[in-house]
Amino acid sequence: MPPESFNTSYEPTRAFDIYSYGILLWSIATGKQPYGRSRPEIIIVRIPKGERPQLAHITGDAAGLTELKRLMERCWVQEPERRPTALECTTETEQLFQMHEDELNKAVYEVLEK
Repeated sequence: MPPESFNTSYEPTRAFDIYSYGILLWSIATGKQPYGRSRPEIIIVRIPKGERPQLAHITGDAAGLTELKRLMERCWVQEPERRPTALECTTETEQLFQMHEDELNKAVYEVLEK
């Protein structure tokens, strides 16, 4: 949940979904659950203070990895109005996907062949 959602006067906006999209990208890239085994009462204090999932869990030298991390960071910006739009997220994600499309298709084909 984005930091602003812990404010009692909060009303959902599109920026809420953008924050969640960044969390989803992190989960896909790491295969982990954000904040791991942290207790919920700890998480609700840390997120508003700026804590985010650790990008250090994303390792490797794959093409576009730096750009993916930057996109996540932009999605997690504390101020909702400074987060990227859904169109920006879609465009950047598509560009990153295209860097690996051939390898992904090959991997899927190999799995289906088994």
